[in-house]
Amino acid sequence: MITIRLETPDQRHLLDPDSIIADLTERFPGTRVTVEDFHAQRRKVIRDFAAAEAAAGRPWIIKDRVEADIDRNERRLGLARNISIPLNDRGDEIEGLVSASRVHLKIKVPIDFETVRTIADYLNSLALGQLSVQDDEDPENQRRLRTLTARQHMLLDGAIDFDDLLLPPRLREAVEWLCKAGVRISAGIKQGALNFHLCILDMDETDHLWESMRELIPLANLSIQNAPLTKRGLATLAGLPRLQDLHLRNTSTPGSAFQYLTFIPQLTKLWIDDMELDDTALAAMGELHGLRYLRFRDTPLSDAGFRQLAYLQNLTTLNLHCVPVNEGLQELAALEQLTFLGLSAMPQVTGDLLAIVGQLFRLEGLALEVATLRDQDLAHLRGLKQLWQMSLRHTGEDSPPRVTATGIRVFADLPELKQLTLIEVPVDAAGVRELGRLTQLRYLGLNLPGVPMELLEELKAQLPECHVSWVKPEKQV
Repeated sequence: MITIRLETPDQRHLLDPDSIIADLTERFPGTRVTVEDFHAQRRKVIRDFAAAEAAAGRPWIIKDRVEADIDRNERRLGLARNISIPLNDRGDEIEGLVSASRVHLKIKVPIDFETVRTIADYLNSLALGQLSVQDDEDPENQRRLRTLTARQHMLLDGAIDFDDLLLPPRLREAVEWLCKAGVRISAGIKQGALNFHLCILDMDETDHLWESMRELIPLANLSIQNAPLTKRGLATLAGLPRLQDLHLRNTSTPGSAFQYLTFIPQLTKLWIDDMELDDTALAAMGELHGLRYLRFRDTPLSDAGFRQLAYLQNLTTLNLHCVPVNEGLQELAALEQLTFLGLSAMPQVTGDLLAIVGQLFRLEGLALEVATLRDQDLAHLRGLKQLWQMSLRHTGEDSPPRVTATGIRVFADLPELKQLTLIEVPVDAAGVRELGRLTQLRYLGLNLPGVPMELLEELKAQLPECHVSWVKPEKQV
């Protein structure tokens, strides 16, 4: 049996099941929904079984526990539908589940490679999670399917499975030496090209690695965590022509060394976690004009340094967590190509910032934690006509002014909005009722202070096409 699975990071509700089903139907005419509400169907089966057992004098004592498991699964998956994809005229089909956080397809009959490739390439193109394709019965076919997932699985000892790879002698020697030095390496084939993914973790010194690193021409993804990255090290990386994704965490690196990042031609993603950066480093980052994705987490930045990022005119994703920037946030308005913005664990962020966010007309995803939120703040979002996913969490005082129906009505003016999450947002009774009129939604996650959970049933009745869920806020760290 072949399984194709797409899983979003941390099981976040990033997927649009209806859109995915529509796209699969376009590629495979005759695709149909077999169960409209996966969770409701499971509940019905359980309740029917429990009723039958009770009628026979055999009370099913674990009924409540099983239903609680279904509730937990519903919170993880979000809106979920069962689908069937036709394969041929004999009635063979691919069966599976499409939800807000997972796509899981099962193929129990012989199938040609190109059909699997078509599905895998489409799911990969969503760029919203980790894709896996697995054949549990045919090892030879599994070798072939591995090329669809863009990577091989890292082995526990840090070594690499070379069975499918024919490496030049110098490259093989360099990889084997790095593995012996404690570097973790995985490899894969994507669109016919060999790519390496490498992690340097928990080392006191790294300069001895760079001579071998020079040979890793296929290196596409590099993570350095709890280890130093010297000027020499970054200069070496500048000579790697295919490095696209760089993740630095708790890495001591002099600010002047970051100038070498500008010599990495294919660098599109940069993750900076738990580091000390001076303005020299940020000035160098401002020259990374090919950068598409940038994340800072638990990293102090000055306002002057943050202003250098306004030059990243091709940036599409910016994620800031626990970054003490104040006036510098005004520069967000210059990032006109942003399609996703996330700000969290930043108590200096208030609803006033929405006046700037509302100028980012290309936004498709928005996740904000704000200390204050008022109707007039939400009004600034009316121009975000491409926004389809939004999460707002209120982090301020316990008894703030409440968002009213006027504020909630702004969401009705966002035609593409499909997923909305409101956590600890103070909404008054009229505002809550207004939520029931957001008929464009397909997912609504709520945790509203002073609002009883019974409201969920009313909203579910008002929004039959929307998955309505009571969510627990993640712990802030």
